[in-house]
Amino acid sequence: MEAIEGSWFQRSSENSHIERVGDVAHVSTPEGTYSIIYGIHGVGGNRAARPIAPQLLPESTSLVFLEEVSPWSENPLGYFTSRRLSIYERDIFSVAERKRIRLAYSDVSYRDSNFSLALDGGALTAALEAAAGIGLAAKVATTAMSRREFIGKAGYGAAAWLLTPATSYIGRLLSGITGFGQEESAGYRRFSRKIHPEERLTGSVRDTVMAYKSQQLMEKEDPGRRHFTHILGYQHEVMEEALLASPAERLEFLERTKAVWRPAVVPETFYTSAILAFNGEFWQTQEIVEHQELKRLLQS
Repeated sequence: MEAIEGSWFQRSSENSHIERVGDVAHVSTPEGTYSIIYGIHGVGGNRAARPIAPQLLPESTSLVFLEEVSPWSENPLGYFTSRRLSIYERDIFSVAERKRIRLAYSDVSYRDSNFSLALDGGALTAALEAAAGIGLAAKVATTAMSRREFIGKAGYGAAAWLLTPATSYIGRLLSGITGFGQEESAGYRRFSRKIHPEERLTGSVRDTVMAYKSQQLMEKEDPGRRHFTHILGYQHEVMEEALLASPAERLEFLERTKAVWRPAVVPETFYTSAILAFNGEFWQTQEIVEHQELKRLLQS
């Protein structure tokens, strides 16, 4: 297997690859193909900073996965109904109704939303490092020193701060809001994770679980319908790498990090997926799928 630079994972097959076009990444694997539509989530209380264009949804899509950190397993249909009229996603849902494309919840929820923020998005770390950078700049600016000392200290301080995970997180967020530099910001995030191994954990747990479930569901699909689409926030670029990994490698990663995430996850969201289908008049829960290896991992 080929190592993926700056990643926990290795490429499971030489036939697997990623192609990125603007807001969309297309991942090809032996079992099928996936598209990831990136949007900004959690900005100003909204699910996205701008509506998700329905034309981004590939024609061949048979199942659309929705990001949802709330405990959706309690009532998946209810959670979907509450977001169905969102101005940011309703066009996608209209296309799904017209083409009878099923929807799925497979995301992992945490008992404590603050834990989710810190573990997955890296937002807490980014905020602390950003504050530290501002504090350092203020201290340098108000300390009496020669011009040469000022330039030296400011230069070293700026260089050190630019190498922190905060800058890659903020850059990725801004590229999503503005629509510019998505490929460059994703590359910078991968570079940041390479020099900060601890950052590889942030954002990886949910993406790894979603990738594992997605592949299992893909293998149940008819050969002619094997294209899934995930709608995720911009900080979830680890999903691309997780889809290229083997099931065993994903489970190994989750086993190694279990001490961190197990006390915090909502169990049913960790090992189940909910599939919703439109019957021509209304949406209904078609199937709740249990992923047995994930259940065993959680309970062992």
